[in-house]
Amino acid sequence: MTKTPTIQQLEEMPDFKKVFTLPYDDVASFVVNRLTFKNFKISYFWVITFISIIMNVWFWIRLKAFPNHPSVLLGTLLGYLLIPVALAPVHEGIHWLFLKATGAKDIRMGMKLRQGIIYLSAHRHVIGKKAYAVIALAPLFIITAGSIMLIFMLSSPWLQWIVTSVFFVHTTMCLGDAFLLKYMCEISSQEVYTWDDFDAKEAYFYARIDQKEAI
Repeated sequence: MTKTPTIQQLEEMPDFKKVFTLPYDDVASFVVNRLTFKNFKISYFWVITFISIIMNVWFWIRLKAFPNHPSVLLGTLLGYLLIPVALAPVHEGIHWLFLKATGAKDIRMGMKLRQGIIYLSAHRHVIGKKAYAVIALAPLFIITAGSIMLIFMLSSPWLQWIVTSVFFVHTTMCLGDAFLLKYMCEISSQEVYTWDDFDAKEAYFYARIDQKEAI
């Protein structure tokens, strides 16, 4: 098992190179500029998104067969806005638990309202590609599984439609996590590490380089 290097080791070892610095202010534009449906590395994300859309449309159509359901406007507000906002701390809490499991001691939360993002940052804590994948994807898979289970446990078409709406919105909330992981996979097929400087509001990415290149 490869031991995670320290920040000092990443800076000093000749077989590692800093390949990218990502300012927090540029996260949204970074993700949008790399938005693609063709990349196999995040095919799971597009599959889950497609499933969430299909389920949401299906239960909306099914709702039409039950004219005595509660207000559609209320359901729209709950499913597309209020519940997803309330779910954000749960999403970040899952990230926090998995970050703590990697030994992170200084985990901080921030917001970029102009970009519409909430994020956690493990200040000056190095994370490898495999660990990052688990941390990044945990909320997507856990909340997706919970949503699907809840949909089929409920008997009210109105509530089912609301849950599918939440499922869809939450999936879109995971876009940044999925595409940052995609970027780490594209940097190198070998070891890739990242760490954040919360005070500087930047994230740094390092990759192992070929020894011939290092000479």
